[in-house]
Amino acid sequence: MRAVLEEAQRERDQFRSLAMRSQADLANYRKRVDDEREQLQRAAGAQLLVRLFPILDDFGRAIEQAPRGQPWVEGVQIIEKKFQAFLDAAGVQRIDPIGKAFDPWEHEVVAYQEASGHPDGTVIAVVASGYKMSGKMLQPARVVVAKASGKNAPSTSNTGSSEA
Repeated sequence: MRAVLEEAQRERDQFRSLAMRSQADLANYRKRVDDEREQLQRAAGAQLLVRLFPILDDFGRAIEQAPRGQPWVEGVQIIEKKFQAFLDAAGVQRIDPIGKAFDPWEHEVVAYQEASGHPDGTVIAVVASGYKMSGKMLQPARVVVAKASGKNAPSTSNTGSSEA
């Protein structure tokens, strides 16, 4: 009788242990699924934002070329400001590389240009803005980099690297 009772208690302990492990596994699974879902939502949101960046750049170019004092230009400026406020609220930061040293982690070289008055390897123009969100690069800034006179640097680069 005692052996049967001990066997029943041992089985009960095994089942209890199994049930506790199963509950922990289920809790871990739910947490992992929630984390993956959140990551997918962030990635989808980031993809949408990346597709909107060229539109914001186009607004900036349109405003630069537009005649001053026209009422419609002010309307376009208001739209651009609202768009930028939307990105700011989403935690997106624009990369401002002008005057800074070329950084392959943040910039993509599209051209080199001789520029007196600028140190070699300095960003002198932005072709397309770059953006970060939560410290992660969404889109590198496409830039023109200064080169010293007489240096043989490639005129364009698709790799984002300053090496030929």
